[in-house]
Amino acid sequence: MASGASIAGVAMAHGLNANQLHNWRWQFRRGDFGPITEGPVLLPVQIKAVSAQAKPQPAKIIDGQDRGVSSGHIELIFPDARVVVHGAADLPTLRCLVQALRE
Repeated sequence: MASGASIAGVAMAHGLNANQLHNWRWQFRRGDFGPITEGPVLLPVQIKAVSAQAKPQPAKIIDGQDRGVSSGHIELIFPDARVVVHGAADLPTLRCLVQALRE
């Protein structure tokens, strides 16, 4: 819907068929997906300060699980990469990894 954008270019950038994108655009304009809003809807957000010395807590074990927390498995899929993390991973390390993959 942006000025100067082509349906073919947007479709190609997102791996879509241009005809499907064209149909979705007409459905959107007709209001098939609900009322068209003039702008984004903003929600109130509160940010709580976290102590620098707060230590990450391990995930809780659900009843019936016989594995320890250290046997966790995280899989991150990006357009050009797939990362699998086994075991416990701390938040700063994951943030650094995701940031590096985005660059």
